[in-house]
Amino acid sequence: MKNLIIKTLKRALTVLILFLKTYCRKNIISHNYNGLLISYVIPNTSIKNKLMLINHFIESLKKLDRLIEAIPFEPEIVMDVGANCGIFSALISKKYPNAKVIAFEPAPELYRCLIENSKYGFEVEKYAVGSKSGASVDFYFNKESHQTSSFHINSVELFSNDKDNGIDKQKVSMVSLHDYCEQNNIALKNKSIIKIDVQGFEDEVIKGLGLEVDKVGGYLIESTWLDYGSIEAINTLINVKYNKIGVINDVFGGADLLLTKDSLKNKSTCLINHVIEK
Repeated sequence: MKNLIIKTLKRALTVLILFLKTYCRKNIISHNYNGLLISYVIPNTSIKNKLMLINHFIESLKKLDRLIEAIPFEPEIVMDVGANCGIFSALISKKYPNAKVIAFEPAPELYRCLIENSKYGFEVEKYAVGSKSGASVDFYFNKESHQTSSFHINSVELFSNDKDNGIDKQKVSMVSLHDYCEQNNIALKNKSIIKIDVQGFEDEVIKGLGLEVDKVGGYLIESTWLDYGSIEAINTLINVKYNKIGVINDVFGGADLLLTKDSLKNKSTCLINHVIEK
């Protein structure tokens, strides 16, 4: 009981310090996690919402670490699709400093924070990722939470308290991973990993890989059963033999999944909660 009280007080103190930081740097906060000073954007919203988002940020650090620990090989290429502030890219760059890590994030509001975190060695691309390149598409941005922006307005409205004034629409440029790799001489192979967190647009990302879809070593997907695109992406990957599935973290209405063709790590070392053999 004593340890639990101490842990709770430490967490409360951390949240309070981070909350005060939101008034110092135009809503960008920085937090030391495992030797990395990670930056994160907290939007200008209510005090209650700010506190919730700070707690989410702290929990996200642990969840993203578990994703990285679950990868059953040392990756040479990492593509972080829907990178947000670049936390995953920063953490995996630290663990695998020789890997080429590329963070894709179209939201202009997150770009300054992404650049700050890129000091840990990853590249930043201001593209949305989809099934084809060259298009300028509508991107719906939740003013209250930068975690829930999407190309599908329904996915954003689900998490918005103000559907009339709380959502911005912006035009962003799109690229397919097939075209991006071709233009940049990147060969996806069994030592590559693609992490996808795009709020219902997962199937479009997978379509954009073309024939390279089954050459990737593994996929990390934040999947929600509330979005058809998420389920369709998983079905596509299972159909091309990514049938070793690890359920790593629980998320709202879904789970963080690892999909690979090869055996998963022992769950006692990688913290996979469940393993599904399809």
